[in-house]
Amino acid sequence: ITSIPIAYFKDLPIITFRKYYKGYAIYFGFDISKTFWIINQGRPVDNDYDKDGYLRNGDGIVLKSNKIPVTDEFLIFLENVINHIYPIPFIYHLPPFDEKYIIPDALFFYGGDDESTKGIHLPAAEFMKSLGLPYHINIMPDKNFEFAISNEEFEKLEKNNTEISLHYNFMDNFDHPIGFSEEDINKQTEIFINRFKKIPVCVNTHWLRWTGWYEPALWMEKYGIKGFNGKIHSKFPPVNPINKIGFAFGTSFPFFYWTDYKYENKKIEFIDLPITFYECGYVGEKTDFKKLEKAISLAIKYNSISNFFYHPIYISKFPACRKAIEKIIEIIKKKNLKILHFTPDKTTKFWIERSR
Repeated sequence: ITSIPIAYFKDLPIITFRKYYKGYAIYFGFDISKTFWIINQGRPVDNDYDKDGYLRNGDGIVLKSNKIPVTDEFLIFLENVINHIYPIPFIYHLPPFDEKYIIPDALFFYGGDDESTKGIHLPAAEFMKSLGLPYHINIMPDKNFEFAISNEEFEKLEKNNTEISLHYNFMDNFDHPIGFSEEDINKQTEIFINRFKKIPVCVNTHWLRWTGWYEPALWMEKYGIKGFNGKIHSKFPPVNPINKIGFAFGTSFPFFYWTDYKYENKKIEFIDLPITFYECGYVGEKTDFKKLEKAISLAIKYNSISNFFYHPIYISKFPACRKAIEKIIEIIKKKNLKILHFTPDKTTKFWIERSR
């Protein structure tokens, strides 16, 4: 019996296909499910592997290149193989564009962190609202565990179509490179909940700090937090890789965290929303619209869920940042694209509901 090679690695067949009695057999020369798990979730952040001086989620990157969403390519391949053998309907990875159930070209979601800076939240939110875009701001406690907005500002922002969530600060009062503990998560989560009477939905950490493998996801999940918008798009250093496109964890789509043998390899009801387009389209006072064109083209190619990450301080203070965001809308209109505009919280809720 001869199998047909359908994928190669360095001229050697790595995936083969053949008919077997009334069915078909596909052989993978590697563990496909483990490959997804390792690339998406990364390795444990138990050392400063990239030597940037901090334990951050970039220390968990296992891929050598971030140019293409590798595991998304695998998913497309698997869907095509299954449909070739026996066409079946799949649950589509995007919600409908409108009440007519038109399929969208992509889903973009927008958010950023306040870095505990006063006076930037409302101007940033108003700008996004002027473009018809929703927005999400993660607010961070400073070294004294004080937030940069009042309760009145919090309520005003939420009424202004702006989500507010928690931006953990594991930079101040830490002797780097070092991790953080469950007690650190507990303290800042409880300060936020007690202050604003709200359980965060999708959070992240200052400088994208992480520790261990899945443990922070378990610590956050116990409070009812559902997601983390933080798997970085590009390796560190540089410390702040702005105006870069990347898929350092292999995907633009949300994915669930899983435990190891200590918790019987169970799925945690907690997802990561990878960063893909970080402060994209400008550097300082100079715009870079070619980068935006590339980002949107990639999103359309994969019909992806893509994160346009813009800090409120840059939106409120940097004209080039605002021009870049305006350019996104201009490109969408020019190409007549059907784009869903979401936020991290809304994307998190959609993905978890879809999984059920």
